[in-house]
Order: sequence, then structure tokens, then C-alpha cells
Amino acid sequence: MMTKAEKIITRFLIFVVTMLLMVLTYNKVAAQTELLMPNDGFWYEFDTDDALLYDDGYQGNYANNGLGALTIYPLTPGGFITLSFLFMDIEENSICSWDYLEVYHGENFDSLVGRYCGTNLPPVMTSTDPTGSFTLLWSTDGSVTRQGFIIQTKLAGFPLPIDLVYFEAEYIENKVDIEWMVASEVRNDYFEVQRSINCLEWEVIAKLDGLGTHNFEVVYNYIDYEPLMGVSYYRLKQVDFDDKFEVFHPVSVIINKEDLEIYKTINLTGQEVDEHYKGIVIDIYSNGTMAKRIQ
Repeated sequence: MMTKAEKIITRFLIFVVTMLLMVLTYNKVAAQTELLMPNDGFWYEFDTDDALLYDDGYQGNYANNGLGALTIYPLTPGGFITLSFLFMDIEENSICSWDYLEVYHGENFDSLVGRYCGTNLPPVMTSTDPTGSFTLLWSTDGSVTRQGFIIQTKLAGFPLPIDLVYFEAEYIENKVDIEWMVASEVRNDYFEVQRSINCLEWEVIAKLDGLGTHNFEVVYNYIDYEPLMGVSYYRLKQVDFDDKFEVFHPVSVIINKEDLEIYKTINLTGQEVDEHYKGIVIDIYSNGTMAKRIQ
């Protein structure tokens, strides 16, 4: 634990770092704060009800030989922080002793939730501490560096406009199958399915009518026939009849070129060729994307 003097210095440093590294555009419904996980040996604190927490590398790879701690408190009194892992790619070993992220209930290191590495997403977790907070410890060694993590922090304990059971997106045979279930709806006008490559800028790819008000289970479905290469994110937005809305946790989908089916192969003059052709060719994939190669 830190001394009183260290805490005073830390509080000053968090103010400076917050101004430089965090986007303070908090809006309870539509906007999110961006946080960067510290790796400079210090312990920071932050209050938020809605944020995206990135590793220290942001959208690149995290740094080697890093260590830092962050305690996240709810901005709303009486609330509890919920953590949802959207993406994780941390150097893996069987006991997560190289690079790892530890999560603790509360504002100290007394109640460990778990130590995490690899690419499997941990379950959604809600703080059980009276303060409603989580403390995270981030540690990296001096060798391998990877893409890190993105964590959605939300405020728990308040009613949602719909009772969302699940929201899933899965890449299957050159398309992404998106499905969600609700257990009830209250004055629900419609849903929007949104897509992003960075969890910051979102495009609406579908709009589906809701069922107003009911208390029975309903499954909704949408298929994205033109998914994006690499890592992309999907999320659900629900809009009431009075235009109030709620945006729910995103999910990630990873599509590699080897996962796509090649529709046809052409040469540089546009003629379709087979595997016996020698030279530069262009593979046209089933989702409309293209890639050059030498055959």
C-alpha cells in the first residue's frame, strides 16, 4: 500500500495524466470516457460510469517492462462498476506469470477476482465491494508484446429499457450472424445494429422494429453479409417511442483472410485465371474484398 505522501503525489500525477491521455467527454447515455491503463509504476484512481479502458499501447501493442495499478470508482453514488472484456490478447502461459492483468474487488489488493492472460475473454464481473470499485494491476515482462485488451466499464444496479438476455456475433461461412434475446421490452420502438473497427466510431448497418411492451422471450437476428477484415466490433442500440435510448456492450469478431472463400482469381488485365497462371494475380473474396499476390 502507498504512504500518505505517495498518495498526494499520485493524486497530482493522475490529474496531469488524465488531462493528457483521457478524453473527458462523459455523457451518461451516449458518450464514453477513454482510459489508458498505467504502466509507469504508479497507482491511479478514476471516477466514471461509462468508459473504455485500453492497455497502455491503446490501439497498438503494449510496452515491455511495465507495471501500474488503477482503481475505478463509480461516478454515481451508490452504484457499482461492471467490467466487460471486449478484446484480449496478452502473452500467454499456464499460470499467467509473464504478462498479466489482475482484477480485485474494491480499492486495494485484498480481494482477488482473477489473473488473466491469453485470448480467452474473462466473464462479465460486477464489484461486490461497498465502494462499488475495482482495482486492476497490469504487469508486463521484457520479452513478447501483443495487442493487449479493451475493457468496457459500466454502472450496474439501475434498470435498463429492455431486459437483454444476450447479444452475440459469430463469423460463419463468409458472413457474421448477429443474434440477441430479450426477456421483456417496455415501449421499445426499434433496435439499431452498429459496427466499428475501433469502438470509437460506429456505423448503423441495420434497423429492426421492436415489439413495444411485453414480458416474454423474443430472439432477434441480423446477418452482416459484408463483414470487415481483421478485428471489428458490433453493438446494439435500443430506442424507445419517446426517443430515449440505451447502448449495450459491444462484442468483437476477428476475420482473417484465410477464413474467407476466394470467389475468383484474375490477372492485372481483369481476366480470370486458374492455378496454372504465372505472375501477379488478384484474389477476389466472397465478401468483395481483394488481395494481390504472386502466383
